[in-house]
Amino acid sequence: MRFRDLWTVETISNTEAEIGPFEDQQIVNSLRTERLPIKQKIIARAHKLALRDSIAQSMDRWALVAKLSTVLFVLFAILSGAGLAYSNFGPSNSSINLLNLYVTLLGVNLIAFTFWILTFFFTKFKVTPLGRVWIWISEKISSTPSYVRSFHAFLTTIGKAGATKWLFSTLSHGFWLLNLVTATILIMLLLATRSYSFNWETTILSSSSFADFVDFVGYVPSLLGFELPSKELIINSSNTISGFSEDHKKWSWWVLGQLTVWGILLRFIAFVFSSLMLKTKLKKADIDLESTGIATLVKRLQYKPIQTYRPSDTHNQKYDLESIRVNSSALPNLGKITIAGVDLSSRQIWPPFKIKEGVVDAGHLNSRSMKNKFISKLSDNHVDRLLVVLDSKPIPDRGIQYLVKSFSQYASDISVYLLNSYQEGLLTNRAQIWIQTLRDIGIKENNIHTDESDLGFWRAS
Repeated sequence: MRFRDLWTVETISNTEAEIGPFEDQQIVNSLRTERLPIKQKIIARAHKLALRDSIAQSMDRWALVAKLSTVLFVLFAILSGAGLAYSNFGPSNSSINLLNLYVTLLGVNLIAFTFWILTFFFTKFKVTPLGRVWIWISEKISSTPSYVRSFHAFLTTIGKAGATKWLFSTLSHGFWLLNLVTATILIMLLLATRSYSFNWETTILSSSSFADFVDFVGYVPSLLGFELPSKELIINSSNTISGFSEDHKKWSWWVLGQLTVWGILLRFIAFVFSSLMLKTKLKKADIDLESTGIATLVKRLQYKPIQTYRPSDTHNQKYDLESIRVNSSALPNLGKITIAGVDLSSRQIWPPFKIKEGVVDAGHLNSRSMKNKFISKLSDNHVDRLLVVLDSKPIPDRGIQYLVKSFSQYASDISVYLLNSYQEGLLTNRAQIWIQTLRDIGIKENNIHTDESDLGFWRAS
């Protein structure tokens, strides 16, 4: 299952949890009659809603934001690596203390690597410090609520796949790998173009202690061809600067060996391992059909074919029924010209005016089930003209916008009549908001009515 599919499902689920369910009856009706695996139906619904409501566009834009933050992350790694090299091998550092150099070049890296190893034993710590930096950058760049929802859905999807640790481990190891590669390359260039002398100084450590340390950390690099300094050279470099250039050359290769093995090679192995674990976890990721929201959706999307009944010879022929649509009989049969009210006040008289003969009155649709049944009726009986009556007093929410848009897909021509549009002879601010909203969802301006006198086609004379 593709990660993008899971991310889209999670984004839609999170959006519904935050701002309420989508008006999706048309999509659900079309998917319910298809013989597809239930998970494919859930994915198809999510993609259709994401495309319809521009959520997919927000996800794509956030993906670009995430890539931008990753680019900034990479640039920071390269620049910090260059700074690390230059701070130790700059023009003012011709004489270099080996102990200080080792701690500066590899100290923080090895501490961070040790912290990563400890996360295997403490499951609470799944996000590395550098991972938190990446999250912080992404959140700062994510400027709109839709971007933030896409970002949180991305993290939730990763978390449900059990891949959070491996995602941020990959980011962290990638950062250090770039940092150390940059530092090593620049140090090699500086060593090739300038002359440096190496020594080590200590007050409390003995010469043998430092010699043992050099042997210990230099053993693995020596297996790869990096020469290990002799004990005589180590002792001669204590608190004094050797006069032999060959001695400093050996120390240079020892430093490069330390960076290559305990820096680059160590991080490269961890980076490859984390990347493979991330890919493995994401490949195994799936939709949890028992999670909140998804379980309800499963019931709505279960296959329901059109019900037919063919009586046998023993049955009375008056029960011969053909192509009865499920749950669509609660409303009257729709004609070519239909009027319906949506979410009107209980005090509102219906119909609000005397309807012209030949216009079918679908009634006041004041519940979700009635709206769904009306959409089902519309899908069975495409109407030529439809008038939707709305109350202009409430602010138009997204649900009513989706509903009117769904109605328009089954009617050749749709009009809207806004009740309570005038106050003291002037068009109210709410009515103006409604008019603009209806325009935005594709209703023609000539089909938006605010006065009963404009309804000559629908109203009886």
